[in-house]
Amino acid sequence: MVKLYKQVSFADTFEECKDVFQNNKPKFLKLLSQHLDLSSLIPQDFYWSYHKTLGRDRKYSLSSMLSALVLQKILGIPTVSLLIIFLNLCHEAREFCGLPDVPHNSQFTRFKQDFVIYLENFFNHLVDITEPICQEINTTLASTIAYDTSGIETFVTENKPQSS
Repeated sequence: MVKLYKQVSFADTFEECKDVFQNNKPKFLKLLSQHLDLSSLIPQDFYWSYHKTLGRDRKYSLSSMLSALVLQKILGIPTVSLLIIFLNLCHEAREFCGLPDVPHNSQFTRFKQDFVIYLENFFNHLVDITEPICQEINTTLASTIAYDTSGIETFVTENKPQSS
C-alpha cells in the first residue's frame, strides 16, 4: 500500500487558521490557548511591577489582563467597552483569558494607564515575534502599514469674529 504525503506550507496553515477564525471563534480561541503561551512572553520586570504596585494579590492575573487586550487586538474590537460586552457574552473568551468574571472598564483603564511603558514593550515584542511570520505569509501585506484615524479627534480652535 502506497501512502501519499502532502507537503503543507505555512500559507496553507494560515488559510486554515483564517477560516477557523472567521467561521468558528470558539475553536479559534481553543487553538490559541493550546499554542500561545502569553505568560512566557511577559518580562519578569512587568510581573514585579504589576504585583508590587498594589501590595497585595490582585483579583486578575497579569496574563489574564494581557490576554484580554491581545484578544481585543486579534478580534479587532475597537473599544474596551465592546471588549467587556464580548467577554460577558462569550464564555470561551473569558476562559481563554483566564478570567473568573469580567473586569470593570475602570480596571482596564487603570491597567493601561499604570503600565503603559510595559504594555508598549510587550506589544512591540509581539510584533517582533509575529513580523517574520507575516513576511513569510505575504511580504506585500506584511510591509503595508495602515492606521484607522476615524476615531482620532484633532484640536481645532473655533473661528470667532473679533470684537471691535
